[in-house]
This record gives sequence, C-alpha cells and structure tokens, in this order.
Amino acid sequence: MKIILKTAILTFSTLTLYFTVPLIENKNEHNAVAFPINIERKIAIKPIKPTPINKYQFNSKQKKELKCLAENMYHESKGEGSIGWLAVGMVTMNRVESKRYPNTICKVVYQNNGKVWQFSWAGTKKKLTKPKKVLYNKIYELAVLIYLYDEHLYDVTDDAIYFHADYVNPYWSKKVKKTVKIGSHIFYKN
Repeated sequence: MKIILKTAILTFSTLTLYFTVPLIENKNEHNAVAFPINIERKIAIKPIKPTPINKYQFNSKQKKELKCLAENMYHESKGEGSIGWLAVGMVTMNRVESKRYPNTICKVVYQNNGKVWQFSWAGTKKKLTKPKKVLYNKIYELAVLIYLYDEHLYDVTDDAIYFHADYVNPYWSKKVKKTVKIGSHIFYKN
C-alpha cells in the first residue's frame, strides 16, 4: 500500500477547480484500487452532475445562507484563488456541522463573543469595499456548489474549523492541530 497524489478536476457552470487529492493505492496481482485517505469526505461517493447555477430555485432563507457563505469566502480569501475560496467555504460548513458552533451559515459567519468576531471582516466598523462583480460571481458559484454538495466534496482542509493568515500568530494556534497551509492561510482542527 502506498500514498499517491491525483489531480481532481471539478467543473461547475463557469468555474473549474483543480486540486490534488491524496489517495491510498492498494495493489495486488489482479488489479489496483485507489480511494481517498479521508474516507468520510470523498470527491464522489456518488457521482454528481451539477446543474447550471441559473437553474436552481432557492427560497429566501437559502438565498440568505448562500449570500453569507459567498461573502465570507470573498472577504476572507478573495486573493487566494479557487482552492483558497474552497478552503474557507469548507471551514464555514465544518463549523455549521460542529456542535461547538451555531447551526446556520449566517450565524457562524457573524458569531462573536462580545469582543472578538469569528471572521474579522464581519465585525469591521469600516465600510467594506464593494466586491468585484466577476470575482464575486465565481466565488458565489463555488458557494452554491459547497452549499448543495458539501457532503460529496473532498475537504481540502482535512476537517479544519479554524484558520488564520500566515503573517499572524494567534494564541489559540498552539492549542489545536495544524492540518494544511493553503495560500496565505493556515488551517487547524481540534
């Protein structure tokens, strides 16, 4: 048995993601089988064929959740590229799924403890710059993909629920396990 890396390509509407997936290759004399190391979050437990984004009908609650997810991905990782966007989206969803955080995307994004906001942009008092439409639309498409197919996606953060920029050193980072560095962000889990 050996670990191999394969490039995964995921296409959704106008957005194509390329990322490396670690696999375990188990060879015997008759055949070779490869499966994701993180067996809980496979790229395709069931094959998914995403519908074009304009074909989805979302109710007002779902639209609000998607907006919160897309805005968080945009403000936290707009300069990171598609893998960075995906990583921030996965952390957001991992928090929603965790019992330690609120159970909706918007509540996770805007959570604070009275002093500190979970995502720094959400608590900023200064006016945020208006998102660049083309970039925001790509991130929004990815947010839709994450929102609809979260349980089918390989989690590039390895189930992280924390992250920070690599130019800061928060006190809490010594109390959790580092999982991966993607772009200028470092990701952690308990």
